[in-house]
Amino acid sequence: MAEESVPPIIHALSGAVASIFSNTAVYPLDFVTTRLQTQEQGPAAALEKGQPQKQYTGLQDAFEQIYQKHGLAEFYRGLGADNLSTMASTFCYHFAYNFIRDRRVAVHTKRRGGHKPSVLSMMEELTIGASAGVISRFVTSPASNIVTRSQTQDGGTAMDIVRDIYNEKGITGFFSGMKASVILAANPSIAYYLFEVQKALLLPKSRRASPKAVEIFLMSATGKAIATLLLYPVILIKARTQAQRVKVGIFAMIRRIFTKEGGLAGFYKGAPTQVLKGFLSQGILMLLKDKIAALIVAGYLAVSRRK
Repeated sequence: MAEESVPPIIHALSGAVASIFSNTAVYPLDFVTTRLQTQEQGPAAALEKGQPQKQYTGLQDAFEQIYQKHGLAEFYRGLGADNLSTMASTFCYHFAYNFIRDRRVAVHTKRRGGHKPSVLSMMEELTIGASAGVISRFVTSPASNIVTRSQTQDGGTAMDIVRDIYNEKGITGFFSGMKASVILAANPSIAYYLFEVQKALLLPKSRRASPKAVEIFLMSATGKAIATLLLYPVILIKARTQAQRVKVGIFAMIRRIFTKEGGLAGFYKGAPTQVLKGFLSQGILMLLKDKIAALIVAGYLAVSRRK
């Protein structure tokens, strides 16, 4: 299906449904990545946040420790809440992004005498994506905080975590890491911009509207991996801020990481697994999104014809 023929609501619905599959597929990796990101040097810091005393030395060690202590089911703790958060965030993002972008493309097309631009400027793409990202992250911040806390402590139901966050930080605790989230709103816009750039550079004009499945996977996954690497320090700071049991400002967290965890290198702790997770999840998401959009449109048209 030609992408330009798909209205924003279809993008939003297909993206939301696809996000459930992609999120579930990489959730164990996401779970372990969050553990690696939020553990600090020394057992005292780990105990303070409810983490296991023994620190993980890497991805394989984390998988082995968690499996030996809790079993396979532990890797899926918090999956339900995370799927709801991811689905809502993806729906809001894709709807806002495509709604705004379609209108900017229409403006440029009119100015150029009906010639549609193959890609918007980087500044426009980033602005559109950041605006959509801020909206989606604000809506899903409470769920994101609950999921992060669930992933970084042993035991406790979702309601226990809600009570803990409220008792420790008040209502604002559900919006911990929001400043970092505003910066991270640029992440999906960078990824989508790089996806569009790759299509414009690598594919002939006749195939840009309908790339092959392997092309969609590789181009979207590569764009996401680059965007994740560029913004990884902010991703780490956000995860650390959300996992804390007391209010910690973003600048205080930056100082803590820089002084206690090896300077600049400390800001890239867990980066390889985060990049891998982003590569796989975005590739799966974009691969499924177009297929699901086609099914939704086909179903809608079939129902419409019966009326």
